[in-house]
Amino acid sequence: MKYVEAETGEYITGDFGKCDREANCSTHILPPLETRCCFVPAESIQEHKNSVLIIQEGLKFYFPKSLVFETLPNGCFVAEFILSESSDFKGLKWSESDKRHYDSQNRNLTFQGLKNRGIQVQQNKVLELVYFPIQVFENTLKGYSQNTFIQNLLNTISFPFSPEDVEQIISLYYLGTVTKGYRQGAVTFPYIDKNRNVHAVQVKQFDKCNHTTGTDKLDRVIFNGLKQQNKPLPEWLTKYMNYGKQEGFFNCLFGEHLLSKYKQNPVALVEAPKTAIYGALYFGLPEDPENLLWLAVYNLM
Repeated sequence: MKYVEAETGEYITGDFGKCDREANCSTHILPPLETRCCFVPAESIQEHKNSVLIIQEGLKFYFPKSLVFETLPNGCFVAEFILSESSDFKGLKWSESDKRHYDSQNRNLTFQGLKNRGIQVQQNKVLELVYFPIQVFENTLKGYSQNTFIQNLLNTISFPFSPEDVEQIISLYYLGTVTKGYRQGAVTFPYIDKNRNVHAVQVKQFDKCNHTTGTDKLDRVIFNGLKQQNKPLPEWLTKYMNYGKQEGFFNCLFGEHLLSKYKQNPVALVEAPKTAIYGALYFGLPEDPENLLWLAVYNLM
């Protein structure tokens, strides 16, 4: 939701506003604010040279003109600090819930409360959250004998890890395999949030030393494979890719789903899933609450 200028109904210029996805995003960027004001209902408002007379329920209250930022037929907006700090306004009633912010030119910058006075609030369309389909993701949980990354952990690196530890890592982080196509043998790193929604599945190809040779996303791999075969795209794929282009794909941490299970463990944040996997294998799995829980941020930083 963007801020609008109440007089014109136009958006305030700049990236000011509040994210429509309030449950998942706390982004709220206020414009440069000067003064917060509260709405003071009035039966009569009279302007004098340096003051404003407000008559409310037969009582008279004088305010400095500079602290009355907007006058309406049924009241006005007065600087909040003068209402709460001054003892000169005993008996005056004002609204704690109906507030506006004003800049140095007395322009209203606040969208809250506009509807109550018949001013239209321009609101962006709420975008439905779209996740990677669970069924498609579960199809990757196989083919570990042809998974270069996994086989390197077991056999090729200088100090191979035990099959038990590698199996546990696969189970913890839901590592998978691309079993066919141009990324055949690549490992998949799913980004699963705390509610167990799959946001994205990263695809990584490695050489025998576990150095990266290719990076992709599973939706893109599926898209390219279908295009190559001249097959129609499933509805979920088009919907998911369009959503990701607008909202981003990697909107959670790699390993985020483990936070609710291992609440006592200290957390280690690294950039890449590969580093998180190595960290857990070298420094200890999170079953021990004193061990680190390794997560990766990818491009969230």
